[in-house]
Amino acid sequence: MFLVRRLTWMIVIRVLVRLAVIMAVAMAMIVPVIVRMIVTVPVMAMVLYRWSRAHWAPSPFMSTFSSSESELRIAVVLSSKIFL
Repeated sequence: MFLVRRLTWMIVIRVLVRLAVIMAVAMAMIVPVIVRMIVTVPVMAMVLYRWSRAHWAPSPFMSTFSSSESELRIAVVLSSKIFL
């Protein structure tokens, strides 16, 4: 009986050691990924924020007329050049 208990505990300890090794390997692979995510996400957010402000900020020289108004202006300019 003592031998059976001892063998059972040895099997349990082996299983626990293997699980601990598997967990250590998994953590060794997951931690760098998590660190990259923690570093990369704010950097990407900052880059996208700066990019969006740089490229989509309205320019003071940008025309805000509707297409019909701008077409009317072009027509007036062209017609005045023709008649002059």
